[in-house]
Amino acid sequence: MATDLQIANSALIKCGGRTISSLTEAVKEARLCNTQFTSARQAVLRSYPSQFAINRVQLTINDAIPEYEYSNAFDLPEDFIRVVELNEGEEEYVLESGRILINASEVRLRYVWNYAGPEYPDPLWNEALSLYLAWDICYALTQSGELRDRLWQDYEKALKLTRWVNAKEGARQAVSAERFLEARRNRASFPRDPMT
Repeated sequence: MATDLQIANSALIKCGGRTISSLTEAVKEARLCNTQFTSARQAVLRSYPSQFAINRVQLTINDAIPEYEYSNAFDLPEDFIRVVELNEGEEEYVLESGRILINASEVRLRYVWNYAGPEYPDPLWNEALSLYLAWDICYALTQSGELRDRLWQDYEKALKLTRWVNAKEGARQAVSAERFLEARRNRASFPRDPMT
């Protein structure tokens, strides 16, 4: 498990910078890490739904009915980052203004939540986060576009490895022939992960 500080120091090392003893330390490295850490963490959480950051909830219907196209609205959870699965993938929906618009009368949602530590349990995900943070702060520390490009490539590789290991550890979800064919026809109810 790694803390915010350990991940920030890993990012600084990748940039060739000096490590810090606190994110609130009065040095440029700490200020950059402290400023960018939350947005970097959220970006990596959104990029790939790592198992440690997935939550399940049944949503309650919102009284505000959409003007057209969908018959119901459900408020997204406060800690929402990304949809993993909604109603076992059987419903067409759209996310708008912090709500799920859908024709179903109930919503069972698996989603990535805004996991904020204090420790992060997946070492591969931690490496991806430290690389993303390093990429994010690199130019401000080094003014090196070449290093920044290399850090992005390393981040993409780390994310692929994280995805691969997570896929091996999780239960396989069977896709029925009907669901697959429906997805092929409509391209709406079986979204493809853009990172694969």
